[in-house]
Amino acid sequence: MTPMKYLRFLSKEKFIVIIGVFILFCTDQSRAQIGIGLPAGEEPQSALDVRFDSAVSPGFLMPRLNSFPTGDVADGMMFYYTGNSEDNTYYVYHNGTWTSLAETAGIVPPDTQAPTAPSSLTASNPSSSTIDLSWTASTDNVGVSGYKIYFNDGTLATTSSGTSVTVTGLVSNTAYTFYATAYDAAGNESSSSNNATESTTSIPDSEAPSAPSSLVASNITTSSVDLSWGASTDNVGVAGYYVYQDGVQVSNVTSGTSTTISSLSESTQYSFYVTAYDAAGNESSQSNTVTPTTLGSCVASTICSTSFEQELDCWILWTASGTYGYKRGTAYDGTYSLEMKNLSAISITPVDLSSNSSLDIEFWYLTNGYESSDNLILQYRDNGGDWENLQSYSRSEGSWQQVTYNLSGASYMTSAAEIRILGNANQGNDRLYIDLSTVTSNCN
Repeated sequence: MTPMKYLRFLSKEKFIVIIGVFILFCTDQSRAQIGIGLPAGEEPQSALDVRFDSAVSPGFLMPRLNSFPTGDVADGMMFYYTGNSEDNTYYVYHNGTWTSLAETAGIVPPDTQAPTAPSSLTASNPSSSTIDLSWTASTDNVGVSGYKIYFNDGTLATTSSGTSVTVTGLVSNTAYTFYATAYDAAGNESSSSNNATESTTSIPDSEAPSAPSSLVASNITTSSVDLSWGASTDNVGVAGYYVYQDGVQVSNVTSGTSTTISSLSESTQYSFYVTAYDAAGNESSQSNTVTPTTLGSCVASTICSTSFEQELDCWILWTASGTYGYKRGTAYDGTYSLEMKNLSAISITPVDLSSNSSLDIEFWYLTNGYESSDNLILQYRDNGGDWENLQSYSRSEGSWQQVTYNLSGASYMTSAAEIRILGNANQGNDRLYIDLSTVTSNCN
């Protein structure tokens, strides 16, 4: 900086007027040191050069005013302005303009002008503990020194010398609102920017849920099966369950612990297991495995049911060696039943059991005249083949006995199956009574 600068004033008369103003602010003892920006003791000249050093000496004597003079102001008037405590400086009047000595002599006056507010503040790229902020730069009469970032409660979050920053140390899964201000070297701070809000993410979850338990298959049909299982647990929370069919995921259950798997093929065995998963995509180990078999195209039906009060209905009477059986008879207790003589039998006509899983046979019987070696035999044959003994029942002289028999297995569930009841007594007066007979096919 140049050590001194010069202002040239127009006339000695104007200078004399100014001297008169300054004298009002001085004592008699100090009049020898009165000057307009001159060092103490230097006498003014008729053609005045007013010298301004780079720093104003305390030895200068000049008026202190708290407002700018108005009205008829003499050119060259100088005073020390105290109207703003942050802007104490020296001013001189020249050519109709008040000019500070700082502007004239290079002395930097106090900076009281704040920067403009930052604009377009945005928040982005959140993690579980950080959020990125960026904004448009502020401007200042001297220069922007940096920026302050605040939480919306007014707490300082961080500072930045540029127009972007990463705010750290935040709490996961939490919403934050920020605003920014600019400041200069004199400490002047701007007004606030717009608010920007962003939420931190959750802490990464690497723990898988526990495996589902007690998987069960139920309500099996020809094309569907119901699955249910015990709930899993997780450190954060179970989001849902994957259902696997023969090792391939076929269902995603997001609510509850059960589902129905459909579009299955009939008479087919399937393998199912279930896993649990959480919101982070962690998948549990497998549950137990179930292997249900779908049903065939089966229709459960009552093949034969009769009390023998009138007709044989669904039974056909067989006779052998000229013997015969009655269509109806009277048992000892007075109820109607079928009375058959020695070596007689009744049979149901061939039925298609190929889509069924089993056959239930029920009836009551009573013998009269049977010897200890005589009995009743339940028999089966397929498509007119040989009769196979299923079960033998001993005589029951004078006492009704109930028979329940379940026939199952693929070898018996054929397309032309027959069932017969045979009495093997060989005396002409031997009698076998049959009552309340029912034959039912099943699908399970």
